[in-house]
Amino acid sequence: MIVIAIVIQIILCLMVLLLVSRDSEAHSVFTISSGGMLFYFFMTNLLAGPLGEELGWRGFAQIELQKKYSSLMASIIIGFWWGMWHLPIWFTTGFMGVELIQYILCFMVAIIATKIVMTAFYNLNQNLMVPIMIHQLFNFFAGIINWAVIDIMMYNAIFYAVTAVVLMLINPKACFV
Repeated sequence: MIVIAIVIQIILCLMVLLLVSRDSEAHSVFTISSGGMLFYFFMTNLLAGPLGEELGWRGFAQIELQKKYSSLMASIIIGFWWGMWHLPIWFTTGFMGVELIQYILCFMVAIIATKIVMTAFYNLNQNLMVPIMIHQLFNFFAGIINWAVIDIMMYNAIFYAVTAVVLMLINPKACFV
């Protein structure tokens, strides 16, 4: 399951990179230029979010909400609150007005869709490493792409929403139980 989740993440990142590099005027489509910095960013990102957040969101909240609601409803509830948890980030982007609203909408769709993907994988194997890796790679790939943040979030929202729907169609038990 971990390998499948990682491969899906890589494919989604490559799709975003394909769209970005096609229209890129920047010297590089990556924000990080050395292997050492890439490793440092990967590790600090892992420690700053996925390891701690997933223990609470998936290790506790998901389990408790699934006692009362379907997996899909629990995912939507947690996805919403997980998005709200990141509210301070929204106001540090520098976006205002319509751009801020667009960013928030794309962010929330991406987060809720990502949460549905995490739930589908977590429910199949009850292994917290899968949501941790999905969260880690989502943040990591979004952070290393040198492109407009709104566009990256929009692409992520679209691709993760499609992935969530496909996973629900392939294995409805993992998402709707």
